[in-house]
Amino acid sequence: EMKSRIHDLININYKNKIEQKDLELKQLQNQINPHFIYNTLESIHMMAEINGDLDTSKMAQCFGSIIRYSMNRKVNTVKLREELNIIDNYIYLQKIRFDQLFIIENLITEDVMECEIIKMIIQPLIENSIFHGFSECDGEGKITIKGEKFNNYLIITISDNGIGIDEKKLKELNDYINDRNSNFKGIALRNINRRLQLKYGSEFGLKILSIKDKGTSMILTLPFIIK
Repeated sequence: EMKSRIHDLININYKNKIEQKDLELKQLQNQINPHFIYNTLESIHMMAEINGDLDTSKMAQCFGSIIRYSMNRKVNTVKLREELNIIDNYIYLQKIRFDQLFIIENLITEDVMECEIIKMIIQPLIENSIFHGFSECDGEGKITIKGEKFNNYLIITISDNGIGIDEKKLKELNDYINDRNSNFKGIALRNINRRLQLKYGSEFGLKILSIKDKGTSMILTLPFIIK
């Protein structure tokens, strides 16, 4: 009986490692020629500075930082503070693109800034708020980023005051994130949830709460780890 149990555990561990590699591969597939992109952006940044175009220079610099951060395959976990620095660059670029359609409120407490998190799990949630939450808004959008310690957990919440999701679709979306249906095309939310569970265990992950016409909250639950 013990031998059978050990065999099952070995198979589960092997499957988890294969699935983790597959998720990492899908993430990397979205990074088409990242070295070329980064080097080109550096050139744009330098030329813009030479020509006195400081706005373009800063945009190229911000985007270059995001590319360099995301393509570092040697680092899978980072401090929350590092992730937020990249988020600042992403938000700067999106505010220019959408002409100040939204504002950001950062309520993350200082005591969790040194916590370990999986890299690139917050940016897709903010992107989701911008492109879906504010898709029918003309302005006055607000995204709130909240992070706090709760018992031995790190809880990160990305909330928006956008269009929200009706109850039926919300259930389908949470089921989709947990691989219970295939009703949606995007892989980002499901990917984040699975990466958290593979890394830390099934009690961790992503959950979405929403009220139609009121807004949406995306809640990440991680272990509270400071190294």
